[in-house]
Parts: sequence; structure tokens; C-alpha cells
Amino acid sequence: MSWGRRRILGVWLAGCSVMVGGAVIIGGITRLTESGLSMTQWHLVKGMRPPRSEEEWEAEFERYKQFPEFKVVHQDLSLEGYKRIFQWEYFHRMWGRATGLAVLVPAAAFWAAGWLTPRLKKRAGPYSVLVVLQGLYGWYMVKSGLASRPSRIQPGTDEVPRVSQYRLAGHLSLALLLYSSMLYTALGLLAPPATIAPAVGKVNRLRHLVHGATATIFLTCISGAFVAGLDAGLVYNSFPKMAGRWVPEDIASLSPKTYQHHREPHHCPVQPPLAGNSHPGLPGGSVGLGKRSSSTSSS
Repeated sequence: MSWGRRRILGVWLAGCSVMVGGAVIIGGITRLTESGLSMTQWHLVKGMRPPRSEEEWEAEFERYKQFPEFKVVHQDLSLEGYKRIFQWEYFHRMWGRATGLAVLVPAAAFWAAGWLTPRLKKRAGPYSVLVVLQGLYGWYMVKSGLASRPSRIQPGTDEVPRVSQYRLAGHLSLALLLYSSMLYTALGLLAPPATIAPAVGKVNRLRHLVHGATATIFLTCISGAFVAGLDAGLVYNSFPKMAGRWVPEDIASLSPKTYQHHREPHHCPVQPPLAGNSHPGLPGGSVGLGKRSSSTSSS
């Protein structure tokens, strides 16, 4: 493959990975602003047109009022307030659609033009499938928060409607997989071929450290998804001690039958800080070893 084609394909995949990263950031803002359940329907094409007239906004708001989040959390929400939360969810969905088009359309064009090597076809195909699955899974996640459970969710109780923490973690996992794999392929394409072979030996020395750092960062992100899914981020507001103790009473009192870190809000906040404090050593070690190898080879 010519260097010109490698560069074009690398820039395309790097741009797609940036768009996936942007979708994660916008999704986080959507979660923080409690906007994720404001759009109660999903239409691939029809859903791209937002309400425009006051009548359309009123109709959309009336539809939202039929679901648990309004009845339990947002009883006092005005139409103007609804427009604000709607806009974040709408932006998130439109960004997701744009990301899908940025992956699918060029992939089909490059494939048809014969630009993709057999190795790249084995990657472009799964990327295309994953980006479609991500959109479908996003709606599957939202549906878990829209499900009406009157026996469990009643006005005046502590429980509030929220998306399943399992589905939220799955949605984020797919995004991280897409982001990291496309970026990895892009960097391989953008590196001049002449510089790759001499670096293979050095890279092999770093492989285990880098894989360990990647796995730890991934687990930190996913544990953060469980914290967000359970609204557990403010259970403890200090670190390293929590509630003035190294092991909070709420955690120590959990029996083996109820000790489920992915379901207990009092346990979830412990995981991201612990994992976050554990992984800086791995990237740091990777950088240090890389510099040492570079200086050794140059001398």
C-alpha cells in the first residue's frame, strides 16, 4: 500500500476515534444533566428532526410526562426546563449518528475502491458492525430507564428511575472498544513503514506493561459507569478514608449474600479511586522503560 493511501486511511480512523471519544464526553454530560431519558422514542430517520413549533414541543413534553422520571423526579419541570434537557440528549444522539456515518460511508467507499488490504478489511468490517450495535444498544439502555415499575418506584420514595447500570457499563464498554481499536489501527497506519521494523524489539519489551495499563484504565472507566448508573458518586465525599474510616461501616456490614459491588451504591464509589490510584504506575513504568530502551539503543 502506498504511503499516501496509508495516511488517508490513518487520518480517517483517527478522526473516527476522536468522534467516538466526543460521544463519550457528550454522553457523560447528558448523564450529569439528567437528560438521558428526555427523549422517549427512537426513530433512525424521523428522530433526526427535533420539535420546532410550540405545539410539537408540548406534544413531546406530554409524552415525557407519561414516564416514571417525570412522575418521580421532575414533577415541577417546566416546558422550558424540558427543552434544556431534551437538547442534550438530542445532541448526543445526533453526534452518534454522525459518528456512525463517519465510519460506515468511508469504509464502504474504501472497500469498493480496493484500498483496504485483507488485514484492514478484518478490522473495518467489525468497526462497522460495532458502530451499528452501539446505536442499537444505546436505545436498549435508555429503555431500561423508561420502563414503568410502579410497584418499585413511587413518588416520595428514595428510589428514582434510572437506566440499568449493567447496560450503561455495556454501552461505555462498546465505545471504549471502538475508540481504542480504531486509534490503535490509525497510529499503525500513520507511522512511516521504515520506522516500524526497528522499533519492534523495543515495543515487545513494553507490551506487557502497556497491556496491563490498558486493562486497569478500562476497569477504572467501567467501575465509574457503575457508580454513575447507581448515582453513587456522592455516597462518600473524602478519600483515601471514607466516612472517616479505611473500611466504611456500610461495606464492613455487608454479608456475603448481599456483597455485590455492582449493585451496592455504598461499595461502588470505592472502586474508581482505588483503581485510579493503582494504574499511574503502569503507564509511568512504560514511559520509563521506553526512554531507557531509547537511550540505550542510541548510545
